[in-house]
Amino acid sequence: MSTVWRCHPWLPSITVGDRVMGPRETAWTETALSALTDTPLTERERLDAVMMVSHHIRATHPAATQGTQTWTDGSAAPIMRDLLLLNAGRFPLLATTVAIPSTTTTREFGLLALLDGLERAITQRTHNSGDEPTPTSARSSIAPAKARR
Repeated sequence: MSTVWRCHPWLPSITVGDRVMGPRETAWTETALSALTDTPLTERERLDAVMMVSHHIRATHPAATQGTQTWTDGSAAPIMRDLLLLNAGRFPLLATTVAIPSTTTTREFGLLALLDGLERAITQRTHNSGDEPTPTSARSSIAPAKARR
């Protein structure tokens, strides 16, 4: 999806809202669902997982992608970083964070976190007693450990 959006930067803005999906978007969703067929996730959870990853990609799609916002050239990022560093007393956590070079992007980090969470949920279900998950047990096995305590 991300590669297609880079080639066609106008796509993200027309693929939102209440609308009928076209055949390619429907096929993409079907293909993504088929990748989860052999998992113990319920049908609805599979769709939720696909939508969660899709929404993450959409949310982290660069706002300054050529063709989407012609007035944005990406020059604000260094200015924003400098402003945070100048105001480190007021925003100490942000200032410290922006001063450290990142080894990943928000998209990469978030996608890995999402996929790790899905893998954990699937692994827990696979190693469970073998019972088919009910809607209630499905929610409790996916809920973060902190929420289950």
